[in-house]
Amino acid sequence: KTFIKERTLSTLAGKKEGDILQQYIVLDLETTGLSKHKHNITEIAAVKVNNNKIVNEFSTLINPCQHIPS
Repeated sequence: KTFIKERTLSTLAGKKEGDILQQYIVLDLETTGLSKHKHNITEIAAVKVNNNKIVNEFSTLINPCQHIPS
């Protein structure tokens, strides 16, 4: 969650108001690996940005139904 906030805000730094969208949602998916056939989603996170400010955020963990190595 923190990474999304920092990345979103740093991406917007130095942009003129007319250069960016006024409202959008940033999504982040975490998975057990890179293969869509062998790996599964473990977490979904999102932040809603309005006028360069995060106005809402969401995150949830998902059971991938497989072992996650440490």
